[in-house]
Amino acid sequence: FNNMRHRQVLVSASAALVAQAARRVVCSSEKEEAVSDEAKALEGVKPFVALFLDDESKGKLAKKWPETTDTRSASYVLLEPTKITSDKTRPAVFAPLMGESGTATIVGERKGDITTLRVKVTCAGGPIDGLKHLPTIAWGGESDDDIAHEGGAEESDEDKFAALDEPYLELSGTICRAEYFYDGKCHLDPLMECPLCAYMKMSPCKDVFIKWEDCLNACEAQGGSDEERQERFVSTCVSQTVALKECVDQYPDFFKSMFGEDGGSEAKQNSESHEDPSSAPMTDHQIDDDSSTLVAAANEITDIDRNSKKVKTVNEEKNR
Repeated sequence: FNNMRHRQVLVSASAALVAQAARRVVCSSEKEEAVSDEAKALEGVKPFVALFLDDESKGKLAKKWPETTDTRSASYVLLEPTKITSDKTRPAVFAPLMGESGTATIVGERKGDITTLRVKVTCAGGPIDGLKHLPTIAWGGESDDDIAHEGGAEESDEDKFAALDEPYLELSGTICRAEYFYDGKCHLDPLMECPLCAYMKMSPCKDVFIKWEDCLNACEAQGGSDEERQERFVSTCVSQTVALKECVDQYPDFFKSMFGEDGGSEAKQNSESHEDPSSAPMTDHQIDDDSSTLVAAANEITDIDRNSKKVKTVNEEKNR
């Protein structure tokens, strides 16, 4: 893999396989296995993930902002809007945190037709990994949960919030998906291991996957910025990723549930069409896209793993 172009082609050939596997398995097995036998989703409630405030916290909020009294959308901190939670191509980075207690600190406010509070959330002793939106409490929409359905606040909205004076108001609650939170309780059990990881460790490619996962974890353990860790993963774990792809290609029947009836044919076709770098030159845009896809798949697994480890650590300390 000394040839940079060859390395980039191999990244392209393998990226689709790893990303497709991560998304398909995480999403297909995520909630079916996590829902308790007696638990049922509330009818008419669209999926989104939130920190649902306890009664004491809702009282604190109403004391400072009276208009939030008995307001549905002000009874939770939005963590993941419907457009992400309902997207079957996206992983459930919150799966390990279902039913966990969390703390919300209100640090900013944005006024308008819809009032939005900027919130910092901690759970299991630290911040939540994998957040794609700013955690917020909002009210003033046309319907109870329309803010959660439409998307909440983007990271680029950070500077639109006016800072509040200290001491900040601190609230507490329980993390859950909206359709499984009722009677003051989350009826969705947490998943403590990323479903892709569990699936692969029961497959004929267990040993190959573990080497890939070890390489990913080693890159993560070295620290650095997100960009540095991502570049380290792309440059370091190419051989492990290609080996994983080749192993999956050897067992098409086993991996049908992961890739569908065609197995890993899409990734295989990408590989075959780019076997010779000189015969099928790739543009810089294609290389960037494929590298980003591979990194995104690894990040999805890493976010779930980080959240799982936090919960496991807290539970172990409680049991000592």
